[in-house]
Amino acid sequence: MIFKRMMLKVLRFILLLAFFCWIGKASYLFLSSGFYPGWGDGARAYLAMRDGLLGVPGVLIMIFSFLAGLVQSAHSTLVAQLGYDPLDNILNRIPQPGMPPGPSLTNPIHFLYPAIPSMIQMTVGLSITQFVLLFLLRTFGAVIGWRYPGVPIVYNIGIKLLYFAAVIGIAFWLASLAFKTGVFPGVMAVLVAVLLIYIPLLSGLPLWLLTKR
Repeated sequence: MIFKRMMLKVLRFILLLAFFCWIGKASYLFLSSGFYPGWGDGARAYLAMRDGLLGVPGVLIMIFSFLAGLVQSAHSTLVAQLGYDPLDNILNRIPQPGMPPGPSLTNPIHFLYPAIPSMIQMTVGLSITQFVLLFLLRTFGAVIGWRYPGVPIVYNIGIKLLYFAAVIGIAFWLASLAFKTGVFPGVMAVLVAVLLIYIPLLSGLPLWLLTKR
């Protein structure tokens, strides 16, 4: 019961954040003098709402990337003040087969640092895309079942193909952005995409909580 309440609060926060991002982006576009100049206010308002909605995933990714950057900055400040990385101290205490414990052990956290922003971008962008598509499909009458609690399955073959085409297209786009930063971030982003496509728990669980009676 506590877990359900916590997830619902998180879902409400994300949906509220997405709504304000949409309204903020749409207002910014509508008030911009270079946004479809010469068109009527009604047409510009409609186009601003449309383009603002399309830009919501990008704005959310930017916000979460900014938060991830704050966490990394706080960690770097802590390391600078302490003179050592607490994560190194914890991981180096774990004995490894065939290797003596000590500072000579490789820290997998540092190894993953370059790929973390790309992994976060893929997770947030793809999960939001999956949730929006599943929500719209269910709203317009598509039959969606549950393989496991929070893991959806679309029964209609044609709709399922369209759904996967859209999801894989967004995944390819996000992966291309990740590969621009490096091969390793791109590979890790692809692995995250495969996991989210195979087990869409992050996008399916909020929908399951909304529809569960």
